[in-house]
Amino acid sequence: MPAFSIRHRVCRSHGTGTAVGDPIEAHALAQALCRDRAPEKPLLIGSVKTNLGHLETAAGLAGLIKAMLALKHRRIPASLHFNTPNPNIDFAGLKLRVPTTLEPFPETAGPRMAGVNSSGSEAPMPMCS
Repeated sequence: MPAFSIRHRVCRSHGTGTAVGDPIEAHALAQALCRDRAPEKPLLIGSVKTNLGHLETAAGLAGLIKAMLALKHRRIPASLHFNTPNPNIDFAGLKLRVPTTLEPFPETAGPRMAGVNSSGSEAPMPMCS
């Protein structure tokens, strides 16, 4: 999976907002997508919950739409209200970063890629444009 992980720039995560769930998800994403990533190009992660709240069974679909819009408009939306990182997540060490302002989609030599990780789906959903 190294070629996929290097090109993969953004992942909409489930973002449980819990002391235990978020570190588990962060470590899993880092292990799957960040091993061969340069530290200066971290995987951008965020959750649609910061923008819309918890949508129960529609949360996965909302994350998918948010990721598709990020690809289409080449902009990464901010994770609203993200002020205090979970102390159980070593973002720099895991090569992860949570965008706190609207920013351009990271440049890449190949197609732009984003993924959606949602507890309501059977598997993570990669997308590219």
